Amino acid sequence: MMPVLLTKPKERRTWLEAPVDQALELQRPLLDDEMKVIAEGARLSGAAGGRANPISGPPRPPSQAGA
Repeated sequence: MMPVLLTKPKERRTWLEAPVDQALELQRPLLDDEMKVIAEGARLSGAAGGRANPISGPPRPPSQAGA
C-alpha cells in the first residue's frame, strides 16, 4: 500500500470525510517538485539547539533492552 501525503486542505477534508473509494484516489506519487528535504543531519532536542539526538533504530524487545 502506498502512503498518502496530503498537500492541500481539500485533500485533507476528502481523506477524513469522503467515501472510502474517493479517499483512496488520493494515493498517488507526488511530482518531484512537490516534496522537499527541509532538514538533514542529526536531530537537535530543545528550542535552543540542545544536545544531538541521533536516531537509534527500532525499539528492541525487553530481553535485549540493556544490550
